Amino acid sequence: MKRSMIYGLAMMAGLAACGTDDGVEGETTLPAADSAPAPTPTRGQRDSAVAASKLPGAGAVRRALETSETASRRAEAMDSVLP
Repeated sequence: MKRSMIYGLAMMAGLAACGTDDGVEGETTLPAADSAPAPTPTRGQRDSAVAASKLPGAGAVRRALETSETASRRAEAMDSVLP
C-alpha cells in the first residue's frame, strides 16, 4: 500500500511538472481565432502512408489497396459498358 501511494504521488508530481511555462503563471495560450485547424488526412492518405512505410503488415495494406483499386476500375469499366 505504501509503495502504491508513493508511485501515485510521483505520477501526480510528474503530471504537474508537464505543464507549459509561458513565463506568465496561470495564463494559458489558445490558438488564434483566425488560424485554421490542421487538416486531417483522409482514410486513403493514411492507408497509402502505411503501405509505403516499413511497418509490419505494410505489404498486406499495399496489396489490399491494389486489390481495391483493381476492383474499382473493373466496376467502372462494367458501368460504362451497360446502357
